[in-house]
Amino acid sequence: MTTSAFVKVHPKPRVWADSDQPGFWAKFAMDSAWTGPRKSALLYKLRRMKLSREPSLRDHTDGMLFLDMVNEKTDNLEALLAQSIGQNLGNLGCCDRCLNHKGIFSSCVTVASLKDIMPECANCHLKGEREECNFVDGLEYLTEDPDTRPLQRENETHREQPESVEVIDRLIEEEYHFIDEIMDSSADSSAEYSRRLTGHSQHISQLKTRRLSLLAAEKRAQRMN
Repeated sequence: MTTSAFVKVHPKPRVWADSDQPGFWAKFAMDSAWTGPRKSALLYKLRRMKLSREPSLRDHTDGMLFLDMVNEKTDNLEALLAQSIGQNLGNLGCCDRCLNHKGIFSSCVTVASLKDIMPECANCHLKGEREECNFVDGLEYLTEDPDTRPLQRENETHREQPESVEVIDRLIEEEYHFIDEIMDSSADSSAEYSRRLTGHSQHISQLKTRRLSLLAAEKRAQRMN
């Protein structure tokens, strides 16, 4: 395939103004959500929703470069799909980061029904910038109570308490591993399948919130020293 032909397959993204008609990149995100190794509970939930728009970027970029960015990590594909599905908050309701024209997308979009696992906007979810979004401020880390935690790991008697960023990163990686195993072994949309995915994704969200709290505490300690 020639370079010119490839560019036509992956056109330049829109700039500055979203379209209310889902286009190439919105459909690309939806079609890619269930292929390749980067599956996640968030992608599973997003792909069951309806596309709302064709996202636009703040600056011009080549289709190939945008494709490489989207394929770089799961967070980026999740962000593109969420940006294509969620609610545009506009200038009055957007997060501080989007208000200051930061982030690649030109609009601030959230998915209200998934705020338990993705409280941040799609722009801040991209490239793992979650801690920069003020929408996650005030979220309390949900300590694990045997009666209330969403799902206990199979064949596990306890979980290590996440008292360091390193421990949390390892636990998050393990949770994603469990999600991959569930998705690889289940092809239907049964209630049990959905429950297990939801349980692991909720725990990931709790761990990420705890991680933000620890990072914020470290920053405060550094400022005081």
